Amino acid sequence: LAELRRASGDGGDDGPRAPEMTTPPPWLQSALLAAGKLKAVPWIDAAVLPDLIIGEERLTASHVPTLLSALAASTLEAPHPLVADVRNHAQAASRDAFAWRVFEAWLTNGTPPKDKWAFMAVGHFGSDISARKLAPLIRAWPGESQHQRAVLGLDVLGAIGSDVALMMLNGIAQKVKFKALQERAREKMDAIAAKRGMTAEQLADRLVPDLDLEDDGSKTLDFGPRSFRVGFDEALSPFVVDATGTRLKDLPKPNSKDDATLSAEAVETWKAMKKDVRALASIQITRLELAMGNARRWSGEEFRNFFVEHPLLTHLVRRLVWGVYAADGSMQQTFRVAEDRSYADQHDDAITVAPDAVVGIVHRLHLTDTVAGAWGKVFGDYELTQPYEQLAREVFALTPTERTGTALKRFENRVVETKKILGLLSRGWRKGTAQDAGCIFEVYKNIRPGLVAVLPFEMGLNAGGMEYVDPTQKLGTIDFGTDDPNWSTRSNLFDLSTIDDVTLSEVIRDVESMGTAG
Repeated sequence: LAELRRASGDGGDDGPRAPEMTTPPPWLQSALLAAGKLKAVPWIDAAVLPDLIIGEERLTASHVPTLLSALAASTLEAPHPLVADVRNHAQAASRDAFAWRVFEAWLTNGTPPKDKWAFMAVGHFGSDISARKLAPLIRAWPGESQHQRAVLGLDVLGAIGSDVALMMLNGIAQKVKFKALQERAREKMDAIAAKRGMTAEQLADRLVPDLDLEDDGSKTLDFGPRSFRVGFDEALSPFVVDATGTRLKDLPKPNSKDDATLSAEAVETWKAMKKDVRALASIQITRLELAMGNARRWSGEEFRNFFVEHPLLTHLVRRLVWGVYAADGSMQQTFRVAEDRSYADQHDDAITVAPDAVVGIVHRLHLTDTVAGAWGKVFGDYELTQPYEQLAREVFALTPTERTGTALKRFENRVVETKKILGLLSRGWRKGTAQDAGCIFEVYKNIRPGLVAVLPFEMGLNAGGMEYVDPTQKLGTIDFGTDDPNWSTRSNLFDLSTIDDVTLSEVIRDVESMGTAG
């Protein structure tokens, strides 16, 4: 354990230590007294744990065992009073390092289930630092036959509760190799959103970190004599620009003329930014694409606050065509967001968008060929590449015969690869309810409240993942209902003639993307 501490470098081994606490503050005295009769934790040597800083002093070594006992007596939902008080008063970086070392001790001790409280300590005391380190472990654990540990990790991220921790949780909910874990992460995000009185999509709007970017969406990396500016392309891939305006793929290495401290900090900032953006980019692009297809709407004020003024998302926002919609859903105005965050129409004339306006991402079906062509010219003139197909999007429509029924039969009996069905999960679809023997026979897509598309198939998926599933599936007919994705109890189905053209086009596009097996 001591070797792990030295290797990770996060335990405060370097530099002067804070003075030992001589007189605990009243809140700590009473909390320690209340925890004094708890069962001791014999398998952690408190002496090798990082210092826990409260105020300007470190917690005394004699009090650490009591704190460990309080952690062992805690759950994520009900922390012991001592644990709750320490979380509220201790220096964030020190409690993060302390909790992570307790977690590492549990790992090196064989991860006994009865001591999983040591993992939950990260939920009680962890910060963004632990959240970033924990997320890749959670993603990998199911592949190491540690699904339950990964599920507990989701709870730990939720307990940390910071925007970065929830961003990591949402990232797993949006994209991860192990689909059972993804479903649990989605359930977790739904629960957190419901607790906050909002939808998961509304919560996601508020969870996009700004990566400490400057107001204009860039960042200066200072080497002292030299400095570089960070920018982002249409895929949110970061790049740097030097003082001459030359765009570089990567940050240059510091040289002997650079300030050693400043350049080292800049290099670490660049590494962390690349890592965070790599986790964010595809999720945010997919989120916006789904918002377009599902006709999500925001008020003008929400649009301004969560998108236009967001220093990272603004790089995507400026590459899309947006619309102002009337109460009946008809589009009144199309516009783009300019470099200075003002609004302009397809003629490049300035417009205003009222705070109470209804704003959404324009779908190609809402644009005439003339207007789409005009926008294409504007984006070409400004050399703006779109993050996904919007103006050039392929669209689909029902035939007159298809519009007369409640089921879309054009894909019936089509055979597709099973992995392609699982690929729909990255397009906003979800697995249906497991039936007998844990088999799943449909995927569904929540279009908007009260409208769900369901795609059934014959052979079925294993609820736990790809194991023991057939390599191909025969598709059934697609229908649209209220909110029940279970094919065996479906009711309240809508006539296809009542489903809007955008929804139909996007569902058909998703299914067409799977192709045909063989």
